[in-house]
Amino acid sequence: MSIRVGLRTMARLAVKLATILFSGFEDGTAQGWTIFCSGSGGTWSISTAKPRTGNYSVWGAAGSTGALQLSLNVDYSAFTTFSITFWGYNAMTWGTQLMRFFVNGSQKKAVTAVKGAWTSLTYSCPTSGMNTILCELFSTAPTNCYIDDITITLSR
Repeated sequence: MSIRVGLRTMARLAVKLATILFSGFEDGTAQGWTIFCSGSGGTWSISTAKPRTGNYSVWGAAGSTGALQLSLNVDYSAFTTFSITFWGYNAMTWGTQLMRFFVNGSQKKAVTAVKGAWTSLTYSCPTSGMNTILCELFSTAPTNCYIDDITITLSR
């Protein structure tokens, strides 16, 4: 059985769905994200130590309770639906690490990051009123974590 799809149909589908894939920081830069690591001595870098895929990820560390945060401002007004998936790696030996996602400063979803493993967080919502998103790994103990493979999909 074959399925024929006309060029106009394919063009309309492409206009309705736009995926912004941040490919794991593979060019060795922050790729438009504002990155911050809070806590005592908080620091971050684009790292080759623990990529989920490819060669790079974002690493954050602090000597106290803290968070690795990646924020992004995007004009979402041309779209109706927003979806994000990002991956976090909990490299701590004790304490709890939460992966959290915020829209305009309001927490929308949180999951516990598994120690010694990559954990994903996915969230979808309408784009109405959206302007700033924030992906975070928050630690109740000294921070040591990675974020990688962030995928954002916008649709009309």
